[in-house]
Amino acid sequence: MIEKIKKLFKTYQSLTKTYHPSLLASAIVFYILMVILPLGGLVLYLLGKLSIEVEGYPNLFGAIANPRLSIVSSIVLLFNLLWVSSQLTDTLNIVSDVVYTDVKERVFWKRRIYSFLITLLLVFIIVVEIIAFLVISVLIKRFAQNNIFYQYPLLLSALHILQIIIQFVGIWILTGFIYKYVIPVKVKLGAVLKSCLIITAIWFVMTFLYQTFFVSFKQEAYTLLYGTLANTFLFLLWLYAISYVFIAGLIFNYYLYRKQ
Repeated sequence: MIEKIKKLFKTYQSLTKTYHPSLLASAIVFYILMVILPLGGLVLYLLGKLSIEVEGYPNLFGAIANPRLSIVSSIVLLFNLLWVSSQLTDTLNIVSDVVYTDVKERVFWKRRIYSFLITLLLVFIIVVEIIAFLVISVLIKRFAQNNIFYQYPLLLSALHILQIIIQFVGIWILTGFIYKYVIPVKVKLGAVLKSCLIITAIWFVMTFLYQTFFVSFKQEAYTLLYGTLANTFLFLLWLYAISYVFIAGLIFNYYLYRKQ
């Protein structure tokens, strides 16, 4: 087992010298920051059209969710949000082309339209996941109002665990679809989901550490160093870490593809 781990580590070291995952991860972080507001606005816009309100978010998208928009204006707005958000997916396609060096690079306009369609699918998955999560939240509130948790004390814990499972499965499926459709070769979804299960687990652990260690403990050391920018720095660090893990998974998928 130890020998296998050592061999895997040496293989990854040799791959990093070729593909420079740190640089690719930095590029992904840049595009995440660029599309985070359009993508968030797009998701909230679609939820608003379904008469679903998401609590805890500032009213940054009041103009986007304006119900007085005409049908034509709504379609134009929706298309623009999708097109801007698809820049991140297009970047992932470009990164995949960089990694898969022996595969012919995709034509720009075909890749761009393909990225748009992938983004449409991913937004649908995100909206479904949020709706499922909110349904559980509504159940928790209703049960709390009716004092059901006093009769069944374990029910609250079970519902919270169900929310975590929904988040995990949603991110797992989302990551699986990203890997399947940004990789420039045909791969089976089942095979991709197996590798994405590990990546999703790592993301969950990293997010848990980010929320508990950095956020909960007020990041005293980082505040001392970066002042009011401490939260921004930690957020960027977290984005870079999960992007690096994504690139590492992409490189290993290519390694397995070449090995086959």
